[in-house]
Amino acid sequence: MSRQFLAGAATVDMLVGDQLIATANTLLDSSITIGSTAEDVRGGQGAKLLGKYYHTSTFDINLTDVLFKLEYFAFQTGSVIQQIADVFTSEQVTLGAGGTGAITGTPAVYQSYGTIGWAAKPGSDAYQKIVFGDGARAVDPKSFVIEGGKEGDIYCVKYISTDNAARQITISSAFIPSEVTLVMTANLYRAGGRGENDVNNSSKIGVVQVLVPRFQFNGSMELSMTSTGVANSPIAGSALDNPSADCSDGGYYAIITEQLSGASWYDNVFALAIEDSDVELPTTTGTATLSVYALPLNGAAFKPPYEDLTFTSAADGTATVSQEGVVTGVAEGNTTVTVSIKNKAGVEAIANITVPAAG
Repeated sequence: MSRQFLAGAATVDMLVGDQLIATANTLLDSSITIGSTAEDVRGGQGAKLLGKYYHTSTFDINLTDVLFKLEYFAFQTGSVIQQIADVFTSEQVTLGAGGTGAITGTPAVYQSYGTIGWAAKPGSDAYQKIVFGDGARAVDPKSFVIEGGKEGDIYCVKYISTDNAARQITISSAFIPSEVTLVMTANLYRAGGRGENDVNNSSKIGVVQVLVPRFQFNGSMELSMTSTGVANSPIAGSALDNPSADCSDGGYYAIITEQLSGASWYDNVFALAIEDSDVELPTTTGTATLSVYALPLNGAAFKPPYEDLTFTSAADGTATVSQEGVVTGVAEGNTTVTVSIKNKAGVEAIANITVPAAG
C-alpha cells in the first residue's frame, strides 16, 4: 500500500432529508475530534488494573468558513429562513419649499409607531423623527416635513422598507439547534520522498469522505467583526447516535470511506473464499448458488462483484456453472468449480460439487 496523506480543508455538504441545502467549499478549518472516557477497573491486593470501562463516546466536528452564509445561523439556532424582510434603509434627500422632502423608496410601518423615519444633516448624529404622509403638510406617503428645514437643505434619511429579495431568520429565545446529514470530502495525496508531505511534490490519488447521518449543531456561534479583519463563520457540533439497520443494539456516529482514483476492488485482495465449499446438489438437475467472498490484506471479508470473476466447471458433463455462480447438475458424479479474478492471476477458490443419482 502506498504512503499517503490528507491535505487541505474539506468540502462539506449538508442535507436535510432528500434536499442538499448547503455546501461549504471555502473552509479554513475542518477538524474532527473523537473521544471516549475510560474508567479503570481495579481489584484485588494492590488494586491491580483488571481492565478499562469505556463510556461517553464523542464525535465532534469543528468548521470555520471564510464566507458568511445565513444558513449557518439558521442551523445553529434551529431557525427557518424566510423570504421578504423589512430592512433599515438610508438615502440622501434635498428639501423643497417649506422644508418638505420625499424619499424614493417606500416606507414601511416601524413596530407600533407607524410610518416614521429619522433625518439628520450630513455629518451630524442629531437625528429627528419624521412622519411620512403627515396630513395636509405631506400628503404623499413618501413625503415628510423637517421642522425649520429650508429649501435646498440636504438631509440623510433613514427608514424601514420592505425588500422582497431579502432573507431573514428570527432567532427564538428558546432555540434548539438543527440536525442535518453531513458529508465531508478531503483530498488524499501520495507522499513524495520519505518523510515529505508536500502537495507540490505529490499527486492527488483520491479522497476521504466522512458521512455523519445525524449531525447536530452545538448552538454556539461567534461572529467577530473588526475594522481591519474579515468575519469568519465558525460552526461546530456533534454526531448523534444513528441506529443500526440490523438487530444489534449498537448504532454508529459516522462512516469514513477512502476512495482511491483508478483503484480496483481486488488490488488489496490476497485470496477468495467460498462459503460452504462442499456443495451437494438436491437432485441430479438441481441447482445451488456459490457464495464467494474476497479476503483483503487488511479489513473485513466482502462479497465481490461477480461480473469481475470467472467461474469454471472442471466437468461440464457433470455440472455447469453460470457467471452468476449458479451451479446446475447434469449427471451423477463429482466435479469442482474454480472461481478466479479476471484481472488478477493466482487468486482463486475451489468448490467441490456432488451431483446425486437420479431418484
